[in-house]
Amino acid sequence: MFGCQTPGGMADQFVIDVGRIITLPDDLSDLEAALIEPLSTPVHAVRRAGDLTGKRVVVLGAGPIGLFATLAGLQAGAATVVVADLLDTKRARAERLGASGSFDSSAADAAEQARALLGGPGERMLPARRAGQPRMRRWPA
Repeated sequence: MFGCQTPGGMADQFVIDVGRIITLPDDLSDLEAALIEPLSTPVHAVRRAGDLTGKRVVVLGAGPIGLFATLAGLQAGAATVVVADLLDTKRARAERLGASGSFDSSAADAAEQARALLGGPGERMLPARRAGQPRMRRWPA
């Protein structure tokens, strides 16, 4: 994948070393192929978080990356995935996709809400960020 981080990557045309080109399977639709890059960051974050089997996970942010992190966490076997976001519409979407619960990340008692929804302290936190690699840490810090 190439984008704005690659010099000239946003141009209509640019030259790239042939060794960096990957041929996609013919049965992969353009829509599916377009999801490779936005899905790669959360999948990578979940892999770096370690074994999530049976763990309680908090995802910070319910935008596209956070929603993919939620799905990846569930797929990785997390027992509980709780999502924090400022907007109730985004929190509702996360719950429709399988999050166990959600809370307003701007609330004064956000940490308490997270613990209540998780049934105890979280064991992994996945910040869904737009720039750079998501960082994981144990919850609470």
